[in-house]
Amino acid sequence: MPWLVYAAAVLSASDEPAALAARLGLGERPGALLARARSDTYYPEDTPEVILRRLLRPDSYPP
Repeated sequence: MPWLVYAAAVLSASDEPAALAARLGLGERPGALLARARSDTYYPEDTPEVILRRLLRPDSYPP
């Protein structure tokens, strides 16, 4: 699993993901991945967006 997925998963637990990303020096990529994973946009299987969706909401139906 890419580091970006782990970083986005950590950010998902925060009330202020952008502030946490800045404090940890992660840059903007994990936050952008988190936003894409939370969206209803379709992504092909085994992309970071789908992997993160499965981690965050394992019982949800994929769009």
